[in-house]
Amino acid sequence: MLASLFSEAGLSMTHGQHLDLMGQSVDSPRLDRYLKTIELKSGASFGAYARAASMIGARDEDDCKAFYQFGKALGMMFQMMNDTHELWRNELSSDFRNGRLTLPLVLALEQGRDEGLMELLEGDRTLERQHDLVQCLEAKGIRANATMRIELLRREAMQLASRLGVRDEPYLSFLLGMPAFPIDRVIA
Repeated sequence: MLASLFSEAGLSMTHGQHLDLMGQSVDSPRLDRYLKTIELKSGASFGAYARAASMIGARDEDDCKAFYQFGKALGMMFQMMNDTHELWRNELSSDFRNGRLTLPLVLALEQGRDEGLMELLEGDRTLERQHDLVQCLEAKGIRANATMRIELLRREAMQLASRLGVRDEPYLSFLLGMPAFPIDRVIA
């Protein structure tokens, strides 16, 4: 059973990584595609490990499914946090440098493709341009939007952890207690 679980997870993660590497077009960004990509990539990984632990712990099938959902929510939450934080840090984001549309950019483009945003996305991928992009995203309220989406996944994970009786585990308290936007050096 564990071999099957990890085989399925490996296929899912490979599919998610493939979608991530294919990227999205600036002309037609879609939040649903971004969410599916991170579900397959990070969600499947965290979900498989959480389900495996519950299987080894001889939990019933309903609990095993809930542990998978818990892990999936946690994995997606961390992917969103990483995608968002990387852009706001005071160093050049590899996703920005490579032209990858992560959560903040998909959210901004779904609001509308104004000239200033498009100019920042089409120009050179420098740290200075990234700083300008962050200012544009801040003006559009993208950090708040991304933080809200991260918080929704955190709450889902916390509810599942409570239901499963593991919410007070020290490592989970730490993980689930992390602020949605823990950047100490924010560009603004």
